[in-house]
Amino acid sequence: MSLMDFSIDTLYNQIKAYLPLRKLDNCEMYSSFYKGEYKLELRNLKTFQLLAEYLSYTEVAKKLNFTQPTITAQIQALEQELEEKLLYRVGKQNYLTPAGKLLKKYTDEIFTIIEEMEAEFTKLKKAPQTLNIAA
Repeated sequence: MSLMDFSIDTLYNQIKAYLPLRKLDNCEMYSSFYKGEYKLELRNLKTFQLLAEYLSYTEVAKKLNFTQPTITAQIQALEQELEEKLLYRVGKQNYLTPAGKLLKKYTDEIFTIIEEMEAEFTKLKKAPQTLNIAA
């Protein structure tokens, strides 16, 4: 999906297709998301994306120059917001839950789109600006 194909309606329809319907104040869960009642933060999503890749709180904390409790708090905030467990631990190893795998898919898409957007704006800044005036 390119930046041109991306819109809030596209994201809404993808979320609508994948999220199970849950009643929240007599409205469906995705309706609440679309109205902005979910407050997912990009920094928490980025932390999750890295954790899903490394599956190690220690590695992610080092990479982001955060403490492990900070990483844990960000992941817990996502889990509370989404009302889903994203990782489970067996011994010393972390694994993604089905909800974690789904969120990983979307975080990868979101950050790919953000990178494309940044690249487009960089090109825009470097492009010569001309103004044509007809007389």
